[in-house]
Amino acid sequence: MRAALARLAAATAALTAAGAGASAQRPPDLTIDPFGAGPGPAPGAACAAPEYRQFDFWVGQWQVVTPTGSPSGTNVISRELGGCAVEERWTDGGGGRGRSINAYDPTDRRWHQHWVFAAGGPASVVHYAGRLVQGRMVLGGARTFPGGTRVQDLGVWIAHSPDSVQQEFYTIASDTSSPNVFDGRYLRRPTLTLAPERAFPTCGARPRSHDLDFALGSWDVYVADPRAPDSASHYAARGQPAGRSEIRADLSGCLLEERFAGRGGGYEALAYAAYNPASERWELTRADTRGTRLFLEAGASAPGSGGGGGGRLAMRGRSPLASDGATTVRVTWEPVDATSFRQRWERSTDGGATWRPMLVATYSKKK
Repeated sequence: MRAALARLAAATAALTAAGAGASAQRPPDLTIDPFGAGPGPAPGAACAAPEYRQFDFWVGQWQVVTPTGSPSGTNVISRELGGCAVEERWTDGGGGRGRSINAYDPTDRRWHQHWVFAAGGPASVVHYAGRLVQGRMVLGGARTFPGGTRVQDLGVWIAHSPDSVQQEFYTIASDTSSPNVFDGRYLRRPTLTLAPERAFPTCGARPRSHDLDFALGSWDVYVADPRAPDSASHYAARGQPAGRSEIRADLSGCLLEERFAGRGGGYEALAYAAYNPASERWELTRADTRGTRLFLEAGASAPGSGGGGGGRLAMRGRSPLASDGATTVRVTWEPVDATSFRQRWERSTDGGATWRPMLVATYSKKK
């Protein structure tokens, strides 16, 4: 335990020092174009910087064992969105599954992980953020559980060789001085045998986890600028979809995943949305092939949304526009009828007192 505490202290100090050194740098400017309706960089060009390759050592198919060699689980890590994101698919020895989306954010020069586990309990949704520090990926975060217990999380990934990675997770609760430690040793394998998937009842039985059920399905997406509805630069004005979206539930209903492919194949986006029972909020991470990462969260949904998704849900977060750090983005999901729903994108520069429209995306059920 002393050794674990020493490693935890060293990793925390290194992450703090790295953050202090990076904060003085000015990040690049980005633009918000969440459906790729406007012109953008050539495929692959947006995430060509070396920072986007910092987590590549984790990509692969892995057998995960304990320090003594006992099986712990399997993990499949893939590079997504033309190198703009890294996706994780974990299966433990009992068939419990978890997934994460990992993306480098050039506005704060940090990696961010959004983790969701199928059990659906208070510890099943976790957010980490951090940097590559002396060859190690160090990501940390904090959670507050119902009842007031505060938890500090820290994850460390170490590449010992091209075929061997060590992953350490430390969790320290405010009501204890001893960390909960996970020490996984990754061994690269050409093929994997996964444990049969275990189903969990928690999210299926939780009404709030069904707030967005109306969005499940295959969709044509039409994008319009409400400020210029007749503009020829918007697909909706020409009767053509901006792209197609697949939205499905995974992890026993705990994860809502969207994959959007723009018209013409030049733009893609991947989004994870999950209800977090610890924060009692919906939380969404969206990454795309233009190197933009957006994190949104929402509190209570509109009446009628629980148990079947009958109401609106508004999520908001910081704009990825680095030159305008005071801007907040709000995305409101609202059902229209049995075959369509809308996303209304707005921005605010006064803390949410007033909102200006950005675009309206209408999702129409594919026939």
